Amino acid sequence: MEIIAEGSEGTILLVDDDEDMLAVIAAHLRDWGFRPITAASGEDAFEKFGKQDFVLVITDCMMPGMTGLELALLIAQLDGPPVIIESGDSDIADRVKAAGVHATCLTKPVDPDVLRATIDGMLHSSAIH
Repeated sequence: MEIIAEGSEGTILLVDDDEDMLAVIAAHLRDWGFRPITAASGEDAFEKFGKQDFVLVITDCMMPGMTGLELALLIAQLDGPPVIIESGDSDIADRVKAAGVHATCLTKPVDPDVLRATIDGMLHSSAIH
């Protein structure tokens, strides 16, 4: 399932190899007024990243091929938008920090209220700078 939206204002790139997870998070994003564009892999996401502007990227960490951590590093090298990395690994924040990636980490399953607060905080913070 791929969700495409027109324009870039409020558009979030959502990356996960789990279709059910994509559908759930995309539904929340739409309910909150964002336009999600989904990708099922890091490679697919990076291709879409080059074709459209996004205000934020939300990615799963562990995916076949390019991981979310590798994707976040590429995005950071291109001075891209803020990144949220989701993982079932409770040590994800340490791994992200060790890799030198500046991203916010959330442990799966992510509570929708926590995700919303994180998104709002990141977008507000990036709008100020």
